[in-house]
Amino acid sequence: MALRVPDSMPVLTRGKHRKPETARCLMEYVSVLAGTAFSDAPKCTDPTLAAIARAVNDYSGDEMRQRLGVLASDLTIAGPLPTSVQQAMARRCLLSALPYSSGSRRRVLAVALLGLERAAAGSTKGYSPTT
Repeated sequence: MALRVPDSMPVLTRGKHRKPETARCLMEYVSVLAGTAFSDAPKCTDPTLAAIARAVNDYSGDEMRQRLGVLASDLTIAGPLPTSVQQAMARRCLLSALPYSSGSRRRVLAVALLGLERAAAGSTKGYSPTT
């Protein structure tokens, strides 16, 4: 089933762009909707959620990526979240991706999950939430 994107919606593309006129990713579209400086990391969206949104945008196929546009307005008001919520979002993403990965990508996801669990448990060795 083909998805029809409204004429007023931009065509979302992979990656970071210099100008909003050429192309834009989901988070760049969010920055335009929010009326902030053109960026793929607008301050109106929690940084963890923005990183997840950028990854989903970049790893989605062209057709499926267009479905993300309807989420942009919600992301304009998804400001800073508590650390526990950021960790829960990251955990859910890692756990969701793990069964679909293989090889070195699977190992990276597993290590990320272990690191996240250590950070959530309060371990600060090798982890700095301010960097």
